[in-house]
Amino acid sequence: MGQTQEKATFDVASALSGMKTKTDTKTKSKTPTIDDREHYAIVEAVVKAKKVLDDAEAKFDIAKANMVNLVKPLYDKNKGLKNSYKFLGGDGLNATVIWKDMFTKVDSENRDRIVAIVGDNFDNFFEDLRIITMTDTSDETITMLMKTLGDRFSEIFEVKLAIGCQSGMITKQYDLPDEAKIYVNQYKPSVRCKG
Repeated sequence: MGQTQEKATFDVASALSGMKTKTDTKTKSKTPTIDDREHYAIVEAVVKAKKVLDDAEAKFDIAKANMVNLVKPLYDKNKGLKNSYKFLGGDGLNATVIWKDMFTKVDSENRDRIVAIVGDNFDNFFEDLRIITMTDTSDETITMLMKTLGDRFSEIFEVKLAIGCQSGMITKQYDLPDEAKIYVNQYKPSVRCKG
């Protein structure tokens, strides 16, 4: 009992090559915080660049929205037959607003409401979709699927129902009754810039 045992110690500071670490007690994160003056300039450059980027993205989003709002009445007037519009600027600059024939899916719970509005024309505007997501992707399941689906289908797959817009909705949307247009959400147009 008289023997002295040396405890192995671990010096975090030297393990991190002289960098100090501290744990933020306000959060449950176990991410170490590195406080080393050698990296201050890099951190400042990254934070400043991120702020400039965020500011530029916000300015671009505002300018893009202004451009889309400017041309949207013309797009609507042409009922989607012209889906891109080019704006010319000085010094050879240009920007193009482009709408795609892509729309968000409609929750299948709205099907009866839409049918009540468009009647027999449902299939001209919409299509019933079945979205199947595989919830178990283990080797056992894949092997089983390759051999046979059998009665386990409902255990393996989650089936979602939705309504999608038919191809050509880019122009067909203008033929829909106003009450049905609330279910048709076209993706936002893209803006391409050159110069």
